[in-house]
Amino acid sequence: MTPLHDRARTLQRVCEALAQGDRRQASEVARREYPFAPQTSGWKLLPPGDPAAWDGLVPWFLSFISRCPEHLQDGYTKTWHAAAARSWK
Repeated sequence: MTPLHDRARTLQRVCEALAQGDRRQASEVARREYPFAPQTSGWKLLPPGDPAAWDGLVPWFLSFISRCPEHLQDGYTKTWHAAAARSWK
């Protein structure tokens, strides 16, 4: 596995926690699996934002996959789609 795949798994777990409404668990997963990120990247954890103001293109991605479902044949895309669909209801 590459570091990108490791991050994808972490993001999937974060999305799953958010889909269950558990922001604290999502934050704990992110900190536990990437505890070095804030120190090395200069990023800081901000409070949850308003999805109406910025949606991360999740609605576009879900719409695109509904129009072009052949992309779900790729396992990586299928995993992202499943996480996005669960978190965006």
